[in-house]
Amino acid sequence: MPSPSKKRKLNDASKSAALPSRGLEYFFARQKQGGANASASSSSGATKDVAVDDPTPTQELTDEELARKLQAEWDQEVANTAKQDNAGSGLGGSAISKALKQACGLDNRSLKAIYNRHGDAGDVAFEAKKKQSFTLRQPRPLTIQGVYQSLVKIANSQGHGSGEAKQRIVDRLLQDARGGEESRYVVRTLCQHLRIGAVKTTMLIALSRAFLLSRPPGCRADFPVKSPEELRALKKEELTEVWARAEEIVKACFARRPNYDDLVPAMLEIGVCEELLVRCGLTLHIPLRSMLGSITRDLSEMLTKLQGRDFACEFKYDGQRAQVHCDETGRVSIFSRHLEVMTDKYPDLVELVPRIRGDGVRSFIMEGEVVAVDRRTGELRSFQALTNRARKDVAVASITVDVCLFAFDLMYLNGQPFLDRPFRERRELLRSLFAEIPHRFTWVRSLDATSQDAEAVLDFFKQATDAKCEGIMVKILDNLPDLPAPAEVLEGEAEPPAPEIESGALSLPKPKGKGRPKKSRTKPGGGTANNNDDNSNDNKEKKPSSRRKPLLATYEPDKRLDSWLKVKKDYSASFDTLDLVPVAAWHGQGRKARWWSPVLLAVRNDETGALEAVCKCMSGFTDSFYNAMRRFYDDGSGDPEPPERGGGGKKGGDGDDDHGYATLRDRNNSNNDSDHDKGNDDDEEEGSEEGDNNGNIRKYENTRRTKPNFLEYSGPAPDVWFEPREIWEVAFADITLSPTYTAALGLASADRGLSLRFPRFLRRREDKGIEEASTSEFLAGLWRKQETKAPVAVAPGEDAGGGVEEDALDEEGEGEEEEGGG
Repeated sequence: MPSPSKKRKLNDASKSAALPSRGLEYFFARQKQGGANASASSSSGATKDVAVDDPTPTQELTDEELARKLQAEWDQEVANTAKQDNAGSGLGGSAISKALKQACGLDNRSLKAIYNRHGDAGDVAFEAKKKQSFTLRQPRPLTIQGVYQSLVKIANSQGHGSGEAKQRIVDRLLQDARGGEESRYVVRTLCQHLRIGAVKTTMLIALSRAFLLSRPPGCRADFPVKSPEELRALKKEELTEVWARAEEIVKACFARRPNYDDLVPAMLEIGVCEELLVRCGLTLHIPLRSMLGSITRDLSEMLTKLQGRDFACEFKYDGQRAQVHCDETGRVSIFSRHLEVMTDKYPDLVELVPRIRGDGVRSFIMEGEVVAVDRRTGELRSFQALTNRARKDVAVASITVDVCLFAFDLMYLNGQPFLDRPFRERRELLRSLFAEIPHRFTWVRSLDATSQDAEAVLDFFKQATDAKCEGIMVKILDNLPDLPAPAEVLEGEAEPPAPEIESGALSLPKPKGKGRPKKSRTKPGGGTANNNDDNSNDNKEKKPSSRRKPLLATYEPDKRLDSWLKVKKDYSASFDTLDLVPVAAWHGQGRKARWWSPVLLAVRNDETGALEAVCKCMSGFTDSFYNAMRRFYDDGSGDPEPPERGGGGKKGGDGDDDHGYATLRDRNNSNNDSDHDKGNDDDEEEGSEEGDNNGNIRKYENTRRTKPNFLEYSGPAPDVWFEPREIWEVAFADITLSPTYTAALGLASADRGLSLRFPRFLRRREDKGIEEASTSEFLAGLWRKQETKAPVAVAPGEDAGGGVEEDALDEEGEGEEEEGGG
């Protein structure tokens, strides 16, 4: 076996790329040690760090013999492993919590206390395992192969009794885990969030480079590989291009067929080449990763980006994105945008497929939006109605919420992938080869336009929002050669002017974080960096390009491009906001463990003076604001970070580290009584941990241990209750009926309150007191206004609408899921 010291390296002054001599053989040996323990342990059971032994076998083998052995093991593993149609295990957090309590002898309170301190499920397992004093049986060492097989069993468990079967597997894994480190990574593996700094992209890049640097035995004669001499001869830019092209091919393959069991064997045979895109291309019943749309601030920005292009505007329905696969035998699979299997959830759509297939359609993959509808009238129903459908083992006869599939794309037809076809062609084939069924299957409602049709686009956007849609999707119709940049750009302007649109109709609040436009850099003597002076030798700024970056009309899996743009109504300042009172919070998770997130918000009942919970909010905050809020609402359970000078936090410090909370403290110090009538003396003492004989504000004046009697809320108990001290302005997408929240109970429904969907913090209202918070009557009025907007009925043959469901992206760039009510 070659010595590790004989690793080959590129020793070039402009680059350094390590080339391990064991290459792929070493890589697969690290992955395929069936008998290697996940951690070493002594006879006394002392905990040691997780370690994987060096893969060098006891009996010396040549590289070729070892590679053949490992290849055989890999092929056998692939043959024995059921291919997964979905990426998830279907395992809930409650199963992990239950297993931890059983394995470590903890009760609910003890486990919750550990979670509040650490916030990460793996760290909780580490701390819980450390507290374990004894075990009822000798744990069996965990092996890599054994853990992997357990994960496969969890993923394959379906049907009656699958929940109990999964729980037994999780229990056994945590009981056999030795010490804190094994427990930490067993739990993180089950949660599918390892937090080791390596993600899917890391793995794909590593694979692409490994196969460029090593030639596995038994591969084809034309297997593409780069020798050290070839790489040394390349310039830095050329080497970067070689890496980038290989990475692009591997990532594209995985986006089309996200299955390592298909990707790696094909790479072992043919390497990283264009043929890999064919061998690991689109296939039926394995979901491809969805193409995503970029967010635009308003229609003006969208029209500017698409100037000179033909595009289609589509209703962005408030439903669930679905990918429908059907093969020649008639087998149907339905997947979500997160690659989860939804076939059992929508049996009514499965039985619909034979009726919508036109003559000559043998197999296909299409994409659309599943929306709850009134089957009789075709009126669209809310997303909340869709969530009321059962998720598993649904019988058609038991369905109470009818749905319609609004199709908007066709990616595969009769064995041929259509990803490289322009959108206009894909759309034409979709509409000509499939049959509409009123109120059950139809096309997206769309409008073809150009950047000169601003008024028509604005009217279409208003139709979409009036129809209770989220907004519109805008898609490039045709692939065009690079267009010359508009004259204004060539003359030095930052961007072409947007077409004229009704004043104030689509103005939006200033975006935060990654959505914030970059500021123009001012040069000495005036002007910005975008202004070019051809006669100046001192001007080092690049001149504007005479060509614009091409916008492709092809379907690009797992990419977020400007070829698809979305304009959502909840990003618009023309829509209503509410002034809400923060009344409680939960400990954050992961890196937010030291902060409060999410925060429970409430409206005010104008008749009784009570506060009524309306939603949780966890979006729109910066780290700096989280710090300031945590210090203000300190309950003594943690150690809030001190104020950071010069703009604190990882995200978006705005120069005011205290975010106005110092002024609020001063006001509370001058008037220690709450702005809200607490009702009795006992409540006033509820939040006090420490008093001050000098009459100053008490240490924990802004929090309390129990729910105040003036707050109406019946949902899950938060970790801390707030005194009502301030007002937050909050934006939202929609108002929904909720069985959990009590806001406006009786005003909209006899047994349900109202809640907000996708609430987003905008700012603190320092100019308002608690008595000026939005009222439940005002909230009910907004809901009635929303519900009375003109419904859209889907008529046969009509261009009827659809859209693309998108993850709510935090404007600060976190990408966390936003929380709403109900």
